[in-house]
Amino acid sequence: MRELTRVRRSKGFSQRVLAREAGVSPSTVYELESGRRTANPSTLGKLAKALDVAIIDLLEESDRPKAVAPPSLAEWLEARCGHAYLAMNKDALEEMFENLPEDGPERRDIGLKINVEYNAFCAFPRNVSTQERVLMRRTIRASISGVALRHQLALFESGLYPEYAEQISRVFDLERTLAADEATA
Repeated sequence: MRELTRVRRSKGFSQRVLAREAGVSPSTVYELESGRRTANPSTLGKLAKALDVAIIDLLEESDRPKAVAPPSLAEWLEARCGHAYLAMNKDALEEMFENLPEDGPERRDIGLKINVEYNAFCAFPRNVSTQERVLMRRTIRASISGVALRHQLALFESGLYPEYAEQISRVFDLERTLAADEATA
């Protein structure tokens, strides 16, 4: 991480002093600067805080998010799953299920597709690059409650609730992960 080295030196910190101020080991700073280790977002947050800079200031130019708007939740889900039912509004989702036969296999098929989307959503930020994590954090955070509601609705409507009820709480793990990320950023 050449940028880490550049910023550290510009602030007048030695590797040892930066490590102490950030609450990481001196070997962590050395390994990051020498390229022997990749920084996780928590460590980047600690280093950035100690250096009094934004996390993005420590990223290489190629790893920085481009000045583009983040994709919508629908675009993000579509890219991962090939569909974006969880981006629909609640009324449209309910209407879609109302138009399907009660006992038809289509209800279960759509319910399973929605569950795949939910699992991809709840796997954030572990299932994305650092750049995408920075870019999508606000979109994902803002979508948590709506996604949870639509997922639960889809499980009920598709008859999958008994099989997949335990997955409903995964969104709370995501919420805690994002809150911890933001606290260290």
